Parts: sequence; C-alpha cells; structure tokens
Amino acid sequence: MKKMIFGLLATVLFGNLSFAQEKVVNIVTKEEYKTLDKETQRLTDYINSAIASLYALENNGKAYSNYSADVHFSTNENDAFKNTVILSIDESTGKKTNKGSCQICGVSSAYSCVKKIKTAFAGQSDYDLHVHNDGNGCVTVSW
Repeated sequence: MKKMIFGLLATVLFGNLSFAQEKVVNIVTKEEYKTLDKETQRLTDYINSAIASLYALENNGKAYSNYSADVHFSTNENDAFKNTVILSIDESTGKKTNKGSCQICGVSSAYSCVKKIKTAFAGQSDYDLHVHNDGNGCVTVSW
C-alpha cells in the first residue's frame, strides 16, 4: 500500500518554484500549449506538476526511485478525487502490469506522449496515470 505524502497543493507549489538552482521546464512549448483544447491543457498542467514534484524531491536529496506520482484526471464534476496529483513512496515489488506507457525525455516526446494518452482514453471521462522518474533525465508515464 502506498503512503500519501503530498496532495495537489504541494505539486502546484513545487511546479512553480525553483529548487537546487534549477527551474523546471514545461513539457510542451508555449506555442503548442496555446493550440491545445482546455481539457488537454489541464492534463498537461497535471503531468507538469507531477514531473516537477518528482524532480523537486530529487533535487532536495531524495532518491528518485523511491517515489512516484499518481495523477487522477477527470471531467466528471461529481468525482471526489477529480484532478489530483498524489506523490507517494513507491512500495511496489516486482513488475507492474500497465495497459500502456510512454516516456518523456524532452518537449517532442512529451507532446507525443500527451497525444498517446488522449488517444488511449478517448471517450472516457476519467483515468489514472502513474509518473515515475527514471533517473536519466526522463520520466515514464503509464496507465
């Protein structure tokens, strides 16, 4: 079972602050962001927050492999857990079974990853994403 460490408030704060003399970069360019629909912009914001939070933990001396970020994205207004980003200690053992995944190593791969996520969940009002810092400058997003 995972232990909850931070909620959405912490991820938003981490996403907007500098740590260890580094500023976290957005996963899409400003021009690309402007072309996205509102729902995809929100999804991008939540993935940005998850990645920024994981990097903030690493930059402040925490081992990147010990943490993961879970993003619950929903367009359902009645969903109590809609649009949350939760950082937790990754206590899983062994291989995880995922329906899909993509790796973000830069802006071009991030844009492709967001499109892949949108395609995988087309027609669904909510879905969960799991973000893990690979430790090589990349993150893996799985679902």
